Amino acid sequence: METNRRRFFSFLSFFVRRQQQRRLDFFSFFPSHLFNLNPSSSFFLLSSSQPPHSARYRGVGTDLSKVPLVARSPTDSGSTEAQVARLSARVIQLTAHLKEHKKDYGATRGLMAILGQRRRLLRYLFKKDRACYEKTIATLNVRPLKAQSSRGVFVKLGGAAATAAAEGTQ
Repeated sequence: METNRRRFFSFLSFFVRRQQQRRLDFFSFFPSHLFNLNPSSSFFLLSSSQPPHSARYRGVGTDLSKVPLVARSPTDSGSTEAQVARLSARVIQLTAHLKEHKKDYGATRGLMAILGQRRRLLRYLFKKDRACYEKTIATLNVRPLKAQSSRGVFVKLGGAAATAAAEGTQ
């Protein structure tokens, strides 16, 4: 009799945890008056009331205050400038995280991927709309792209300050 009772309560605790994870009400499935169970007893409480931890990034803690400064409209989230601003905010957040967690190689790999994506978007913006590129890197305080060699033609990629400095030296 004791082992059956233990099995039942073992199953019951498993079921309660599952229902709490799914955010369902346990006592809608098992009426407490039939089993003489008290829902406030410590037997039914999980150690934390937080949802199960997930390692996926969900946008929490990213400062997106600079996105409206470069966005084309208040609801713009897809233009190249807005994407660069969002990626820059994520770079700042990941950099702060990596200062504390130096051996987080997954975050380091993610940072490299984000930096590559931002560089490709900036390169596209440089080719398509130079004025917008200049405005974006000035607003977001991003370093201008380095010089690129494309098809044997040397192209100087730089911001307004780099262009003015190059003209002043010649």
